[in-house]
Amino acid sequence: MFKLSYMYQLPLFVFGLMFATGSMAGLVPPEGIYQPPDLQSPGCEVTGRVMPGFKDYIKPGWQEAPQMQQKLLITSDPQPFRHKLGMNRKIKEPWTRITNRMADILRSEREGGRYVPLIINGDITEYGHGDERAAFRSFIQKTMSKSGGGPLFLPGLGNHDYANNVGKCANNGCARDAVCDHIGWARTLRENAQNFSFDHAFRDGTHTGSLAYSFDIGRLHIVQLNNEPGYTQSFETGGVAKGFKRRFNITSSMSWLERDLQEAKRRGKVTIINMHKPNDWQDGSIRAKFKQLIEENHVVALFAGHHHGDLGKMNYSMYGKVPLYSSGAIMFGTYLRVTFDWSASRMRVEWFDEGTLKGQDTQPFTVPATDIPPVTTKPITIPVGK
Repeated sequence: MFKLSYMYQLPLFVFGLMFATGSMAGLVPPEGIYQPPDLQSPGCEVTGRVMPGFKDYIKPGWQEAPQMQQKLLITSDPQPFRHKLGMNRKIKEPWTRITNRMADILRSEREGGRYVPLIINGDITEYGHGDERAAFRSFIQKTMSKSGGGPLFLPGLGNHDYANNVGKCANNGCARDAVCDHIGWARTLRENAQNFSFDHAFRDGTHTGSLAYSFDIGRLHIVQLNNEPGYTQSFETGGVAKGFKRRFNITSSMSWLERDLQEAKRRGKVTIINMHKPNDWQDGSIRAKFKQLIEENHVVALFAGHHHGDLGKMNYSMYGKVPLYSSGAIMFGTYLRVTFDWSASRMRVEWFDEGTLKGQDTQPFTVPATDIPPVTTKPITIPVGK
């Protein structure tokens, strides 16, 4: 049998590391360089399907909401395995301890018989590595109450998920897997929701769009813009494993957002917008247009992560009259509880540090008049004697 000399074996080994396509980006998976594609995940065949059972949490009617009061939870930055004292990939116990505590708190908040949405505003992982993604999946499945009824969580992308990772991992596997996880979750939501808008298309081997999405729950319209409204980036991955070369063209969400907000206003919805970075945007020139859009389309509040130590109402003049709230960080044990009182037309935002109330704010809002004509029926005349 022909046997390569050591001199030739080493370059081939390095070549394999450079082009590995496993979810542990930069490492050759147990199956070798090529893994059988997941044909149920078009464009994300190597990353594979969303977490097992994600779809099973979603029950019919999850977009219905109580008529009087509506509750949701917002947080961000799980970022395994970072914690308050720093980051050490070899010592995972501090992150596990705080996130187990957070899972108990969030699960308790979601009890009560009605579905309570949980929004996570980006930085799902620190580097997009396989063990970090697995740790997040283990954590998030502990946050759903027995009453359940709707999506396990509503994801957003942050700079640590894709922006920081382009060109930094072998085969761009870190950015690819983070983005493909998001695409998979959003696709599942779209398949099980009404009025769900997803700014994404996959054609000819290329993913295009901002990956922003939106939907309604009751009278509330929820928008997720991911890293920031104007973020753009292009990268590619693959090309070795059976020709599965995939390109990602991340575009600004501004055009999509304008249409989405106008349509939500037309339907008579009150809107909240979520994103990861509240400031220091890639394209600062969009600030004036963004401010105009949120002030003209009944956006009652903005929510963002990124700044781990910030929590609660922040002072950002760039958003004009619309308040912005920092949604805290899971790895710090902080989160927001948001309650809409529809009878009083008021939104209350409370912020918590490991279950302890640290502050609150109340904002009035106006429900826009819908221009969708009501469904009418013609009167029925019943003949006498019939």
